[in-house]
Amino acid sequence: MSNEKEVMRIRTDFINAIDRIILGMPNNEKLIELKLKGKLKLNFSNVAIEAKRSRTLIATKNENYLDIRDMILRPNRDNQNNNKSIDTIEKLRSKINSMKAEIVLLREAQTAAFYELDQAIGEARRWRDAYNRLKDEVSEKWRCCINRCSASGRLAA
Repeated sequence: MSNEKEVMRIRTDFINAIDRIILGMPNNEKLIELKLKGKLKLNFSNVAIEAKRSRTLIATKNENYLDIRDMILRPNRDNQNNNKSIDTIEKLRSKINSMKAEIVLLREAQTAAFYELDQAIGEARRWRDAYNRLKDEVSEKWRCCINRCSASGRLAA
């Protein structure tokens, strides 16, 4: 009976210590200094210091305090998963931003290519019109030349 009471008292000490650390209100001076520096963390050593108990009771897989051990490890696991999620989100945001920048560059290149194409089409029209004018001019000169030659009789048919 006495052993069970002692285990319950130790469990209560650990649970109260965990609560104080999570709330950021430790009693131990060393932990108060860590809190002021923003470095207070929930871990086996800090819980043991705050509870004024042996770290070994919770750091090892002692079957009397497995749930206390899980209470200490669970936030760390959640934090690791949360950090992985945050890293994934940051990577995806970065990828989205780089893709947006790439889209802007591609649109600029597409616009430049469109204007070059438009200029090339305009230039082709000008050359086609010049060719047609020149062809008409040459045709006209040949007709005039042929008409003059046939009128003078130089051209024998």
